[in-house]
Amino acid sequence: MLISVDVDAQLATIEFDNHEYEVPISSLWRIFAAGDHVKVLLGNHREFTGYVIVAHDCELVLQDGKSDNVTLSNGVRILECSLFCILTCEIGDCP
Repeated sequence: MLISVDVDAQLATIEFDNHEYEVPISSLWRIFAAGDHVKVLLGNHREFTGYVIVAHDCELVLQDGKSDNVTLSNGVRILECSLFCILTCEIGDCP
């Protein structure tokens, strides 16, 4: 279970087998499903908040209901955090 995320330090605290561990964000992955609520933390679409409408391989299409759809691709890495998913990325959309 994911307990907390420190984006600045690029670390997450997880609970596994009744113990807490601090791990690099880059070591965690999340598999998306349509309907997941997400917030983009890095890259060209930073701060975009919306819902996953397409989750296929390494491509995600997001919709916020206000603007055009946003497509993220090229090795998106994800963390699940309480009420929404937090997206970070390795290549492609990252600055």
